[in-house]
Amino acid sequence: MDGDTGPAATSYVYEYCLGDAHRAPACIAQTPVLEPGRFLRSVKWSPDGTALAAISESGAMEIHDMSPVVAAYYRGHHVPSAIGLPPALTVPHASTPLALAWYPHMRREAPETCCVVESVRDHPIQLRDSVTGYVRATYTARDDCDGLMSACALEFVTGGRFLAGVAGELALFDVQRPGLPLAQCRLEGVRGLVSCVAGMNCLAACATFAGHLGLVRSVGGLEPVAAWRVPGEHGGAAGITDLKWSGDFCLWAAQRRSRFLVAWDVRDLRSPVMTVERPAAPGNQRMQIDFDASKSHLVAGTIGGELLFCDTRTGEQHLVPVADDAVAAVAAHPYYPIVAVASGQRRFDGDECKNDFMAKIDMGELLPKEPVSRRITGDTQFMFQFYKPCLHYYEPNAQTRASMSSDKLRLSLITALQGCPLLFGRFKIHPDLTISLDYDPLNSNPPTLEFARQSVTYSQLRSQSFSYTVAKHHDLDMAIPDGSITRGFDKPMLMVKVTYLSDGGVALFSMTNHVAFDGNAIFSFMAHWARCNRLLGSSVDVPSDLESYATSLVTNTNKPLARGPVEISVDATRTPAEISVANSKAVASSDGIHACVFSLPVAHVKKLKTMVEESGVLGEGEWVSSNNVVAAFIAQCVARANMESQVYESGEWTVFQSLDMRRPLGLPARGLGSPLILAECRASASEIVESGRFSLLAKRVRESVDKYTGEYLQGAMDWMNESYRLLAMEGVLEPWRHFWFTALNTNERAVGVSCMNRIPIYDVDFGAGRPAMARSFNPRPNYIIVFPGPPSARGSGGSLEYEALHLYVTLERPAMEALRADKQWSGMCSLVSE
Repeated sequence: MDGDTGPAATSYVYEYCLGDAHRAPACIAQTPVLEPGRFLRSVKWSPDGTALAAISESGAMEIHDMSPVVAAYYRGHHVPSAIGLPPALTVPHASTPLALAWYPHMRREAPETCCVVESVRDHPIQLRDSVTGYVRATYTARDDCDGLMSACALEFVTGGRFLAGVAGELALFDVQRPGLPLAQCRLEGVRGLVSCVAGMNCLAACATFAGHLGLVRSVGGLEPVAAWRVPGEHGGAAGITDLKWSGDFCLWAAQRRSRFLVAWDVRDLRSPVMTVERPAAPGNQRMQIDFDASKSHLVAGTIGGELLFCDTRTGEQHLVPVADDAVAAVAAHPYYPIVAVASGQRRFDGDECKNDFMAKIDMGELLPKEPVSRRITGDTQFMFQFYKPCLHYYEPNAQTRASMSSDKLRLSLITALQGCPLLFGRFKIHPDLTISLDYDPLNSNPPTLEFARQSVTYSQLRSQSFSYTVAKHHDLDMAIPDGSITRGFDKPMLMVKVTYLSDGGVALFSMTNHVAFDGNAIFSFMAHWARCNRLLGSSVDVPSDLESYATSLVTNTNKPLARGPVEISVDATRTPAEISVANSKAVASSDGIHACVFSLPVAHVKKLKTMVEESGVLGEGEWVSSNNVVAAFIAQCVARANMESQVYESGEWTVFQSLDMRRPLGLPARGLGSPLILAECRASASEIVESGRFSLLAKRVRESVDKYTGEYLQGAMDWMNESYRLLAMEGVLEPWRHFWFTALNTNERAVGVSCMNRIPIYDVDFGAGRPAMARSFNPRPNYIIVFPGPPSARGSGGSLEYEALHLYVTLERPAMEALRADKQWSGMCSLVSE
């Protein structure tokens, strides 16, 4: 790995004395100083305490013989000088090692027990002899398409069985039965890639990079017990990287990108029982924690090269410097007061990456000088409380790295941000409980820009259709935080991660808070940033549609609708959590939710439109748009698949489209904000089931849009503002969490479409050409997102032309199977990725 080597990376073994705070830990063993770019990412003691297993950044597993150290300590309880620790065994791998676990009955004097299970990316799990390095057995978990699933976490539980975290699932294996797992399940309510597993007697806990945790009973199989997540004030979706049990029922979690170590009593998961703060939040590395033999003292590393000791009975903490670089890996000896630590982290030169994990943009003197405040409870935008991600892929060529170097991207982003102060904003809850997005030069909330480098190639990603799941597997994304507005909400409005691929390609991940910036707004900003990058050093005007305006243009006319609009619901009698549960359809864990991306050629869209125009259903002067026929086609096929699979009973359906209210309400065409409404119409069961009635459904979809005039929308917003005011006056603590779009209640028969094919997703050209592909993901069932496919050319008017639309479809698994088998759907669409 090229670039700045940074402090020397190495691993140490320290003797410590918990009873004497003034006695510094003494180094009793040390590995040789490692060459630049190589360090140990994790270390684990063997159950008998005579060996250390480690995973190296260079792609190898190492076994260190610790018997001389342990013997010397046992004889004299003091080692006068550090013993050298070259690895006794090194096993190189072609891919990245992900996890390992010692066989729990390992004893040095019994060679048959000296083994570890290890996982390597894109390989089966292997049981490997820790003395010879030979593979004794392999174990494989597979997905529904018989594809190999790599394990990101391994942990032995009871009876010679071990758990593997594979993608978003758990798999239970018996070490004496190579091959497929004994049981495999996905925990309902646990989202994200399983990052770590911890076993205790018959219980096992797992956690994900999305900040979710689950508890299972592992006797006889896998029985889900509970699911919960890290509270937002203690890290939220920062990403859990390690779990440890202390005592019988206390579970501790370590997180990346968060300074909090959090503990729960699993008998009562309503809130954490204890938290410990490190001096600073770590970066993207996996951060290990451990406990001493008594299970009373927590041991953790810090990015400053220190060891943190915390007495979990009293909360007393001690910080001890032990290395010149970040300490991510720690392992306490199972019997003696000895701890193994490993220091080091990825470093890159100035033209690639600068180890800027979640680095906040420093504007210096270029920070906008004037404060700005914009009310966001004046229209529907406060109802979109989530972060929306997108990945842009740039193919390798001679200009890619030069035009998208870290220094140039950072400078051009600073230039682009000068005219967009609300991207530095914070949510402010006023005394009357209205909310505004405020920018204050003295208390700004800067966007973050992160750089990374991965061994995966652009060609490999392209061969797998730029699947979002594959991108997550290679860590091209970021942990997506909870976007729910709270009084302690302090997350950036914009977060960006740039990953340099090993063959010269670039993946650019971005996400924004949808409350403040919808797809129109953020992609307009991304195009503006790219233009600033191409013209770096020249003056670039901020587009007028990105200029901030002081207050919402949705004003109260005191003429609300006589009754509430059918599109929006409000309930002050239930808590936000109760509303969320009531609006969410229960899904069988055996079926689960399945997401796919399909391609719909533009030529087929034209055929659908021609079919409607020639059907005779349109009267004099009537017409349908391409988006109308796309919405009708998707609604008919998806609703039919839901009924044929019996996911929903047969009956009338609500068909809705995401409608931008900017134009009818006189807002800037791409102004910052999210003023959207879900335009509804009703479709009978026959209109859904009978493909011959497609033209009539397309007409109905078109007519439904005509209802949403400026007068109707203004009245709906006035009603919502008045309802909001009444909730605040009645003492409802968080009125912004009591409104929702009626059509998004997944217990009801409703299918919707959000067409984003006319926003500038592919206008993000930093100087080496447009992105070859843009990818996102859609977690909401029956709400289909329409992205443009990659552009084929630029039209005469300067706009991009596309050969296909990409449909992001998320359904319950039986409905997805029915959709893929539907002749009308398969005749028009082809599968791109899952």
